[in-house]
Amino acid sequence: MESWLFDYLSCPISRQTLRLLTSEELTQINGEIAGNNTRCHNGDSPATLSAGLVTQDGTFVYRIENSQPYLLPDMAILRS
Repeated sequence: MESWLFDYLSCPISRQTLRLLTSEELTQINGEIAGNNTRCHNGDSPATLSAGLVTQDGTFVYRIENSQPYLLPDMAILRS
């Protein structure tokens, strides 16, 4: 993703700014997904991520596929 986009992106639920997941965070969230320990905002089980955006407080994660961020509230992955 182009770095200038981060000036315009925000979480549609909390309105917090977003940043890219680090490789460590990506590994951790994928472990939580594999262990069925996390859910999407709509209650569905999320698919494994190849990249993602996270809110500043780490509560919501949004997937990135083919350089396209999916900032739909129902697709937000909830983190505790």
